[in-house]
Parts: sequence; structure tokens; C-alpha cells
Amino acid sequence: MMDVIDRYIYAVTKQLPESMKDDVGSELRANIEDMLPEDFTEEDVYRVLKQLGNPWKIAEDYQSKQRYLIGPVLYEQYVSVLKLVIGITATMMFAITWLGWIVDSPNDGYVLTDYAALALDIVISVFHGLLQAAFWVTLIFFAIERGWFGSDFLSLPEKKESWSIQDLPPVPPESNKKIPRSSSIISIVLTIGFTLILYFRPDLIAIHMLNDGTGYTSYPIIEIARLHAYMPMILLMALLQLALFVWKFIAQNWSLRLAVAHTILNVLNCLLLVFMLHDEVLFDTLNMMDAAQIFSITHAELQGIWTSIVMVVTVASILITIWDSADAIIKSTRRNH
Repeated sequence: MMDVIDRYIYAVTKQLPESMKDDVGSELRANIEDMLPEDFTEEDVYRVLKQLGNPWKIAEDYQSKQRYLIGPVLYEQYVSVLKLVIGITATMMFAITWLGWIVDSPNDGYVLTDYAALALDIVISVFHGLLQAAFWVTLIFFAIERGWFGSDFLSLPEKKESWSIQDLPPVPPESNKKIPRSSSIISIVLTIGFTLILYFRPDLIAIHMLNDGTGYTSYPIIEIARLHAYMPMILLMALLQLALFVWKFIAQNWSLRLAVAHTILNVLNCLLLVFMLHDEVLFDTLNMMDAAQIFSITHAELQGIWTSIVMVVTVASILITIWDSADAIIKSTRRNH
């Protein structure tokens, strides 16, 4: 019987900010106990909980403001993810713009107007990145809340007029299914950084040689025209990675369905990376050869080094994909302690 009460309180408090959870949970538990008779039965508990009403609506009442685009069920997670993604995107855009400015520096140095142009370029690029980040995060949460990805993202149907005790989510125990927040953040940082560089400044992926302290000579590694053919798939993978990050952020614990989705995306990302690495048109070995001549390396030696790099990265990517996917599936099938 107490388990049902715990589930009811959890269904309410999981939708609230962390600062409110304990107080609301204690208040709600006290109210339930006051409404129950001394020697209460299971039927009494069900009656009281039904009398209190839908946990989603109770959580909504505790909210200080009414939110319409993203409702109380997901609002706090939405704000947390939005702040995180916006922060990562702003930092990456600033770094990319600054690095591009350094690499593109003229041999005779910059003048004052160039610094003003840099500041404006940083503001514009960061603002552009923030708009993109805010749009896609909002769209993903909007789609989740509207059930476009299925109902498993929400424990209770939003604004459901009629509900039953069976609708209550189980209270998650301290378990070994917990998804480490740090690993998810590292993954999304790498995804955002990699995507922004390829989309905005792929020319930075190059061999940059300093010219006696008066600027840089760059030897691009990637053929930009060929990269354009991959960009739709790269952007799609980044969007799916962001959606998976949101799912993990909301779920907090591994489920089999989440682990399978994680595995599928891992495999797709690995296949895309391996395919790109083996695309001889995408990687410009002639430009690499121009840079290698400084170190007196022949074309055959350079080709051998590049082949070894591709092989090592390919094997490492496959092994990491297998290990990470297997780890997620194993954790999702473990029994909680």
C-alpha cells in the first residue's frame, strides 16, 4: 500500500524543480496520511488517491507559471537541456571563430578595424549558433511532449482527464541502470563541436604551418566540395544524437528500448565515419603531400602513414562502438538492487 503512495508522490514530484521536490513530497504525503483512516486498507489508499486526482494536474498546480509550448511534465528538463546545449554551442562557436581568425591572419598583421570586425563576427556567429541550438532543442521537446516519438518518454499522459493507479510510474530505486550524466555531456559536446566545425569551418581541418611568425600557410585535408555530399547525413546524425541525449536526460536510467536506440545510432555513426575515412576523394592527400615535403617525406611514405591512421581509427571506432553498445544493453537488462 505504501508503495502505491510512494509512486503517486513520485509521479507528482518528478515533474517539479529540484528545489521543490522534497517540500512538495512531504506536504503531499502528510495530506494523504491525514485523509486516510487509522487502520486503512488498500481500497482506502486507492480512494484517497483518486480523490486527490491526476498527479500531472497536481504538479501543474504547484508550478508558479503556466507554460504552454513545453508543459510542466518536461519544462524543467527542457530548461536544463536548453541551457546546457546553448552553453556548449556558444563556446564552440566562439572558439571556432577565434581559431579561424588566427589561422586567417594576414602576413602583415591586423589593424584596429580588423579587431572590430572580429568582435562583430563572433557576435553574429554565436547568435546564429544559439538560434539553431534553441530551435532544435525546443523542437525535440515539443515532439516528445506531443507524443511524436511514442508515449514512453512520459510517465503519465499529458492532461489526461481520467487516470488509474496503474498509470503511476514505479519509483526508480538506486540502481546500476543509472546513466552517467558526465558521459552524456561529453558525447553531446563532441557531437556539437564536430558538427559545427564541419558545417561552418571545415577548412580548419588542415595542416597549418607558421610562416616565421607572420601568419599561417594552410594545407586542407578535406575536399570541401566532396564534404557537401556528406553534410545532410552528418546533420541528421547530429540531430538524432541530440534527440538521444534528451531521451537519456529525461529517462535517467537505461531501458532496453533506450539501449537499442543508443546501439543503432552508435552503429550508424560508426559506419558513416568509416565510410568517410575510406573515401579517397574526401581526403586531399595532394595537399597533405605539400605539407609533408617540409619534413622530407615522400608521397609513398605519406600514403603509408595515412593508411595506418585510417586503419587504427577504423578499428578503434568499431571496438568503441561494440563496447559502448554492449555496456548499454547489459545495464538495461540488469535487475535493480
